[in-house]
Amino acid sequence: KPDNLAPGEIVAGFRIEYVVGKGAMGIVYRAIQINLERPIALKLLPAELSRDKDYVDRFFNEARAAAAFSHPNIIQAYDAGIADSDICYFAMEFVEGETLLERIGRDRQITAVSAPQIALDIARALDYGWHRQRLTHGDIKPANIMLTHGGITKLADFGLTKVGEYDAQAEGIMLTPLYAAPE
Repeated sequence: KPDNLAPGEIVAGFRIEYVVGKGAMGIVYRAIQINLERPIALKLLPAELSRDKDYVDRFFNEARAAAAFSHPNIIQAYDAGIADSDICYFAMEFVEGETLLERIGRDRQITAVSAPQIALDIARALDYGWHRQRLTHGDIKPANIMLTHGGITKLADFGLTKVGEYDAQAEGIMLTPLYAAPE
């Protein structure tokens, strides 16, 4: 059901408008939060993954990690839960803009003027997360960096996040190999 929602369908008080993107952990729709009449990004766990407890736990871990932070360079979490007894959802700030990956694909490069600001904004988000709750993001890559039309950079996708102290040897580290720090 969450894999193919049509415009106008309602999920947990959010009216679907269109698909924004698809990833390994979900389908993201632009939707309207009906009670507040605001646009949001609504991430839904695919039906086949919603039957797997590990994926459901990771999905809600992402929502909890994002909800723990309020910073101008981090996508704001609004709500998460299970609708209609089987649709796992995570509602968050909708960013009018594009991903850094889309910008690179279009322009083929990042300008010398914008690159330092993008890096500084992401560094501020990570510094805030580290000092607030010992956040380790695990998935910093161009597809998870949003650039608003107003020139603000926002860190998204907390699906591989670890919060607090942990033993990397015991728990393992989840990350995107091509973007992982060498250590």
